[in-house]
Amino acid sequence: MRDNDAAITATGAAIAAVGTGGRAYAAAFKAEQDIGFPLLVDPRLASFRVAGARRGTIVQFASLSTLRAGFRALRRRNLQGRTGRHPLMLGATHVIRPDGAVPFAWVNDDYSDSAPVQDVLDVLR
Repeated sequence: MRDNDAAITATGAAIAAVGTGGRAYAAAFKAEQDIGFPLLVDPRLASFRVAGARRGTIVQFASLSTLRAGFRALRRRNLQGRTGRHPLMLGATHVIRPDGAVPFAWVNDDYSDSAPVQDVLDVLR
């Protein structure tokens, strides 16, 4: 979502990310990755459980789709950097309205997966 921050905030929405490490790790990661939105920390993974995020496997980590995604990221110079306390956690993307409604929920299937940004933008509009 970082690469689409401007398009997302243009809809009136705000982005926040949740990481699995501690505060110092999050601060370093935010600076390394040039993240302009809030990066919250949840080392106990409570928010990940609520979101339905799953832990990936080593087999998934070494899969062809993950390797392809890694090479695409390298070509764009979009490097991951250090990993947090739970490097096998898969991600998720949710749109949460101020009233608590969740009109969009996406849970990654593997390490190469991510929510289609256009789908997120469609929900926000």
